[in-house]
Amino acid sequence: MPEILDHPLPGAETELIDPCGSCFQETENVYTLEGRRPCVDCVHQCAYCPSFVVGYLPDSWRETGPRNVPTCSHCSEDWNCCEDCGISIHICNTFYSDDEPYCDDCAPSDDDEEDPPDSVIRRYHESQGIFTSLTSPWTRAHRRYIGVELEVEQVNGNRETSACRIIDAVNSQAKLILTDQALYPGHPHSPLLVSMENDGSLNNGFEIITAPLGLDDQRNLWATILASSNVAGLRSHNTTTCGLHVHITRDGLSKLQIAKVVAFVNSATNYAFMKRLSRRYGTHYCKAKSKPLCTGASNLDSDRYEMVNLCNRRTIEFRIFRGTLKLQSLLACIEFAAALVSYCAPASGYAMDISAVTFRRFINTPRMRADTKHLRGYLASVIPATETE
Repeated sequence: MPEILDHPLPGAETELIDPCGSCFQETENVYTLEGRRPCVDCVHQCAYCPSFVVGYLPDSWRETGPRNVPTCSHCSEDWNCCEDCGISIHICNTFYSDDEPYCDDCAPSDDDEEDPPDSVIRRYHESQGIFTSLTSPWTRAHRRYIGVELEVEQVNGNRETSACRIIDAVNSQAKLILTDQALYPGHPHSPLLVSMENDGSLNNGFEIITAPLGLDDQRNLWATILASSNVAGLRSHNTTTCGLHVHITRDGLSKLQIAKVVAFVNSATNYAFMKRLSRRYGTHYCKAKSKPLCTGASNLDSDRYEMVNLCNRRTIEFRIFRGTLKLQSLLACIEFAAALVSYCAPASGYAMDISAVTFRRFINTPRMRADTKHLRGYLASVIPATETE
C-alpha cells in the first residue's frame, strides 16, 4: 500500500490523476517509493484524510472509479476482494451476502425479491412520500424538520420480529412521544412515526426511518426505539455496513448557509473533530471532498455519496455518522446536524468562521444549551475541549 509522506510535497494535486507517462524519467521533481519513481504530478491527497500519498495507478484501474483511490497506510485498515470481479474494496464499502464480500456493482440485490405478504419491512425507498411532517414547539421555533435513518443488522433472532417489536413500541407510546399532542388526536397508530425498509448493502438488516419531526420529538422517539428490550439481537456500530443519516429540511436555508455547512464538515482542520464525533470518516458512501466555502453549494446535483449530500431537493443529508444503538451517541449526531445548520446561519454572528473550536463555543452559549445537551456531553467524553483549543 502507499505510504504517508512525512511532509506535503510542492505541486501535489488533490484530485485523482492517472500517471502522466513521465514518472520514470530522470527529473529533479522525482520521489522514490518501493523502487518506483513517480513524478510530482502523481502525488495525491489521501481520499480519506488530509495526508499526501504517492500512488502509481495502472491503466486497468481507470474505469473503476472511487473504489481505487489514493489511500494512506493509516486509513488502509482493512480491504476485501470482491467475490465476483476481484476488485479491491475497503471494508467499509463492502456488501456481504452469505458472509461473502462484494463490491456495490456485484452485490446481490433483494429489490426484486417478493416480500412476504405480512412483511413489515418495506422495499428499498418504498417509504418515500408516506410520512407527514409533524409540528412541535421546536419546529415552530426553528421552522425546519429533522428526519433520521438508522441502519441495523440482525445478529440473533428474526429481523421481522425485531422490526415489529420496534413498531409496536412506538405505536403504543405515540401519545407520549409527540410533544404537540393536541394537534394529533385520535388513534395512537396515527400519525405514522417510523417505517422499516430493506437495504441490499446490509447483512440481514433493515433501515429504521422516521417521519420529519422536531428535535424534541426525535429525542422522545429514539428513547423509545433504543430501549434495550426493543433492540435486543440487533447491532449497528459493530458492523462494517451500518450508517446513521440525518436529514434537515432546506426551507429557509440560503446557499451560503449550506455552503458553510459543507465546508465545515469537509474542512481538513476539522478532520480530527469530525472523525471522533462521527466514529468514521470518508467511506465510499460518505466521501470527504475538500470544498472552498465559495463553491460548497454551487453544484446541488453532484454526488449523493458525499459526507453532506445535496442531491435531495427538499433536504440536506448528513451521511457521515456511523450507526449506533446508544441513545446519547445517536442524539449527539442529530443535535450536531441541527446545531451546525444554526451555527452556519447568517444571523448566528459567526460570519465565515468554520472552525470546530468556535463551533464548540457556540453550542455552549445560553441559547444553544437546551438543544445540545447530548452533543456537549458526548463531545466532552470523546474530545476534551483542550484538544480543539
